[in-house]
Order: sequence, then C-alpha cells, then structure tokens
Amino acid sequence: MSIAALLRSVPSIAFGALSGIPEDVTYRYNLGATSYDVEEGKVTIDSTTFAVRAVFVAYSLRELENEAVQPGDMKALIDASALLAAATAKELPLMRPAIDDTIERTGGAQWRVVGVRSDPAIALWILQVRQP
Repeated sequence: MSIAALLRSVPSIAFGALSGIPEDVTYRYNLGATSYDVEEGKVTIDSTTFAVRAVFVAYSLRELENEAVQPGDMKALIDASALLAAATAKELPLMRPAIDDTIERTGGAQWRVVGVRSDPAIALWILQVRQP
C-alpha cells in the first residue's frame, strides 16, 4: 500500500473508531443546471443527495478572528472516500464539495457550505458551514 493510499484510508478508520460522534447527514450536491418555473416564478437548481457521515466541530476563538468565519459557523468534517463512493454509486464523476451545497443534519437543521478545504492528501473534506 502506498503512503498516499494509507493517508486516504485514515479518515475512514477514524470515523469508525469515533463510534457515536460522526452523525449521519444528507449532503445535497448542486449539479449546476438550473431551470425556471414561469408559473411559480421559482428557480430550481438541479441537485442530488448523498447519505454520508460527518463530524461537526466549532471554530476556536482564534479562528473566529478571521473575517471569513462568523460566530455560529461550524466545520463539517467528511471522509472524502465516503463522498466519492456515494457519487460513484450514482454514476457521477469525481466530485468536489462546493460553496452553496447544503448539509441536512439529523433533526432537519440545514447548513450551507460557505468554504471548502481539504487536507493535503484529499482524504478529508473540511467544510465551513453556516445556517441560513
């Protein structure tokens, strides 16, 4: 096993070891196509959903000093291999989380992705999320 493959497997192992901390969420990925309903006057964004697990972490006080991070923002940590597997199962191309995607937590709370980062091995997506 290469070092890169080993690094990409770490989040899966960690999520398994964390037991009840990762929560099941619905990740809504925007596909980019939009349509306009003339009768209702609404724009619909074509999207698809994936069931994945995420760990939500609050930002530290030091991180809140950054202008881009607002009070109430959270980090959603998602195993990149799980997101890729979910996309592959739906026969979608390799996907990267994007700004304006949404995450629905258990209980129905909606969080909008406002920032996307990953670790150097792209094994873990670190998403800045905000409630609308």
